[in-house]
Amino acid sequence: MVKNLSIPKEEQNLPLYLFHQGTNYTAYDYMGAHFVCENGVDGVVFRTWAPNAKKVSVVGDFNGWNIDSNPMQKVSNGVFETFIAGLKEYDCYKYAITNHKTILKADPYAFHSERPSRTGSKIYDINGYEWGDGEYIANKKEPYSLPVNIYEVNLASWKRKENGDYYTYRELAKDLVNYVCDLGY
Repeated sequence: MVKNLSIPKEEQNLPLYLFHQGTNYTAYDYMGAHFVCENGVDGVVFRTWAPNAKKVSVVGDFNGWNIDSNPMQKVSNGVFETFIAGLKEYDCYKYAITNHKTILKADPYAFHSERPSRTGSKIYDINGYEWGDGEYIANKKEPYSLPVNIYEVNLASWKRKENGDYYTYRELAKDLVNYVCDLGY
């Protein structure tokens, strides 16, 4: 079942603005691959961020992995988009990103992926998915209501040997763990 998840052109500035500000907390609703109906045609809209790319396209089983078949258009600073009609769930795809050379990249916003050792993304509609984490969600504590205490340390400057040499991670581990525990972390 195809749902119209596309964002009208006049409303696209908000998700892009928030994305570029680093405050689009639901960027996965905008970026990635989403089933949509555009002008009465069912298909998938793809969006990705490739700020240094000269060109970007979508490649997959549906176009013979041809980097010229489905080019994407730049819609904002580093964000590329395209619509491809007739795709179906589980179709495999990647982004062909061209700068000095062309490399194929998996979609960081994909909802489904091939199994290792394969690295392709798969089109997947999470609408209607029945999540099984209800008990966990009901019992989890709100992280922002609990105190947080973080101890940051630069291992190279925390402690050195008497001759000035650096300790290895293994050498530091026992002393650092004990030190941090003594501080109450």
